Amino acid sequence: MVFTKERIYKSLIFAYLIIFPFGQILRTSFYVFGKYIRLHPVDLIAFLILLLWLFEKSKKPKVYPWVKTIALTSVFSLLFSLSIFQLKEIYIGGLYLVRVFTYISVFLMSWDILRQENNLKHKLYNSLIIVSAVTAVFGWIQYILYPDLRAIAAYGWDDHYFRLIGTFLDPGFTGIILVFGLMLTYAKYHKTKKLPLIYLSAFFLATIAFTYSRASYLATLAGLITLLYLKGKLKIFLTALIFFLSLILILPQPGGEGVNLGRTNSILQRVTNYSESWQLFKESPIFGIGFNNLCVYREKYLDSIITDAHSCSGTDSSLLFILATTGILGFIVISGLIFVVVKSVTGNIYGLALLASITSLFIHSFFHNSLFYPWVMGYLAILSGVALNHSKEKS
Repeated sequence: MVFTKERIYKSLIFAYLIIFPFGQILRTSFYVFGKYIRLHPVDLIAFLILLLWLFEKSKKPKVYPWVKTIALTSVFSLLFSLSIFQLKEIYIGGLYLVRVFTYISVFLMSWDILRQENNLKHKLYNSLIIVSAVTAVFGWIQYILYPDLRAIAAYGWDDHYFRLIGTFLDPGFTGIILVFGLMLTYAKYHKTKKLPLIYLSAFFLATIAFTYSRASYLATLAGLITLLYLKGKLKIFLTALIFFLSLILILPQPGGEGVNLGRTNSILQRVTNYSESWQLFKESPIFGIGFNNLCVYREKYLDSIITDAHSCSGTDSSLLFILATTGILGFIVISGLIFVVVKSVTGNIYGLALLASITSLFIHSFFHNSLFYPWVMGYLAILSGVALNHSKEKS
């Protein structure tokens, strides 16, 4: 077997997709210079892709100038944060920034290999659906065998009782991966009219319902509205809405705050988090406090924060995360990239799936920092590579 450049690239992409559904359960953790570092196998594969891409002189998509501007803006913001922190304090933020760069390279490499091997698009698109489906299956295994996961609170995670949280150990993040799978599946159904895809869509809806994640519910509805509106079949949304609401109404209520859809405690916690994030933004509104220096800021200036908790380096809103870490400048360039991507795709199956997924993520990211979640970045990087290879930018 000859290991050509293209074969190596494809092998890495598919290796990434194979490991993807195992989520957080494969991660390792260790301390470096007194800081808590978490390492995920998917990040390692993405980093290998970045290293290969750095030495590759390949064609770039038309959105590349915006991608490059985001990278430069993030680096500048991190360096500018030296006016607030010492050099030794921002290396964690630097590692987070490298992670973002790795997933940018996943998009660029996906786009490039698809440009050279056009028939690969179907395999990658179907693989993304399979990834979401396997995530759902793992979620059901957890829900049936280990419904009480309150013990994981001792390890910095939120405690969950009779909620489908899956291998990502969080119902919100598991939920958005399932929502992506639903969007891709339903978009494919409108193209092929194959009945099994309706059954798979119903499976995704049922699985999302058992996460008890209200953010994922709203993301589901937003994505379906977008998809059906673009297909000119918005009337069908009523059927999907009735089915989804019926599922929610008959959900079991075994007890505990997490399965109470009227719960207010998490809302109050988010309001507090939003207020804190806004204060961080006000520290440096133009350039931010540096990507991602949230944890070091909390450790240095907010004594009450537990800095080894999983929420230390994030916020409950991607918008506030962007504003706090990269400031208004970062918000402008990221918004510009999203606008250009949306304008570039067309109304084929891949473009519809991407637009519906972006809409879902936009809504979801008001309640979770899902935009910068590694698996979300990887999923959308590959989907964007597929969609932008079948758009107005044929090159």
